[in-house]
Amino acid sequence: MTATRQAPIHRLGISQILAYGLLFYSFASIKDALAASVGVSDSAIINALSIALFIEALLAPLVGSLVDRLGAIVVLRTGPCDWRRGVWCDDLHSSD
Repeated sequence: MTATRQAPIHRLGISQILAYGLLFYSFASIKDALAASVGVSDSAIINALSIALFIEALLAPLVGSLVDRLGAIVVLRTGPCDWRRGVWCDDLHSSD
């Protein structure tokens, strides 16, 4: 019989807590500087965050099916990679 590698559930919980803490709770400390650098109001930044959360809710069923099919660790590991890819693409766009 082939043994499959499974992560203990506490690892998944810790990684989710860290991801939420890094993405959402730190947002309040950067929104003023972000609004000033982009040239919009604080409320526009908060509205953008609200729209992003709405899109996240729309994508939740798709991500849930990926978690069922691939496993939570694989899906959680792709998040930071996608974030870094977005920052890299933004850097390329900003250097023009």
